Amino acid sequence: MQDRGVAPGVVTYNALLDGFLRNAQVDEAISIHKEMENNGVAHDITTYNTIINGLCEAGQLVDAVEVFSTLVAKRLQPNVTTYTIMIKVLCRQGLLGDATKILKDMADNGCSPDERSYNTIIKGCLNANDIGMALDHLHTMTSQGFAADVDTTSLFLCLLTSPNVTDTDNALLQKYFLDNKGEEKENE
Repeated sequence: MQDRGVAPGVVTYNALLDGFLRNAQVDEAISIHKEMENNGVAHDITTYNTIINGLCEAGQLVDAVEVFSTLVAKRLQPNVTTYTIMIKVLCRQGLLGDATKILKDMADNGCSPDERSYNTIIKGCLNANDIGMALDHLHTMTSQGFAADVDTTSLFLCLLTSPNVTDTDNALLQKYFLDNKGEEKENE
């Protein structure tokens, strides 16, 4: 492109970043990001979503959190994708309380969680064996008019038949899914 006198824009750079990060080529992505800065190409929230997600997928969770924490200083408002990526990052670190706080911060910052946000945190809770918290988030999600996706539903169904689930957690699952399909939860 540059050989033909056409300077790449933010969309081109974002595509390059995404390609490098999807292939775990973090150093190349950082080089592209620096090139963007050197060429005066404005970064948008998609740029940072791509970087944060790529760092997360490359196992560089601390770096992903650090990039997220710089967004406000860069005058960029995180969107639902940004927050959902951060929920995923925090859940992978086992920081369910922090992930729940991010979910709450979304709404406080004028960015309503969506179905993907809720499914992400529920999966994180289930993977950490916090069934009570997962059911709390499921209740909130369904009360907001969203539904569990296939993966989330499958995780819950597997737990219903798992010998590794405590009697207390099994009772919670049975109550939520088998007794009135969660209606008991609404009356508490």
